[in-house]
Amino acid sequence: SAINNFFCKNKDKISNDSLFFLYFGEPNCRYLVDDNYYPFKKNIDLWKNYKNNDKKLKILDDLINNYDKIINAMEKYTKNYFIITPTTGFFPSLFYMNYFNKLLKDRYKMKIINIYDKVINEDGLVDNHYLNEDIQYDPIHLNNNISELFLDTLESRNIINDKNIYINTDYHNKNFTKHRKFNTYII
Repeated sequence: SAINNFFCKNKDKISNDSLFFLYFGEPNCRYLVDDNYYPFKKNIDLWKNYKNNDKKLKILDDLINNYDKIINAMEKYTKNYFIITPTTGFFPSLFYMNYFNKLLKDRYKMKIINIYDKVINEDGLVDNHYLNEDIQYDPIHLNNNISELFLDTLESRNIINDKNIYINTDYHNKNFTKHRKFNTYII
């Protein structure tokens, strides 16, 4: 499997202190909106009257069972893994994402890094503080404020000791990859 290959190829680089963060589910939730991965290619205003389909939630139940295989493969190599709750700025998929994240939290409990609940406002939408500034062009990805929230969450859970190590310019430039198309960082 890809996980086995990764750990075998990188065994000299991985220490007992290495942390691994899994992030899955966002594309799957988005797919359920329009039965394709690119519903956001339509004008975002067309989605304002979107109706959720409760029958599609069963797909997410099955999906979470498939992710158990990934978790089991990870546990062969490390206990230092965490699962980040998926987030998105694409509001039609939030119904499915709410359900998916509940499944994740119920199943994996303390392994969850719950970012999603922190970006959702009282109206059930993503807070503007996290939305990409050009929502028409890219309604999927959140802005870089999500990175700060992620590091704050890791620090508050004592997963990392000092978030400033990770926002230091030298560390940031060496270990974060700028995704040019979406103006976001891959950590």
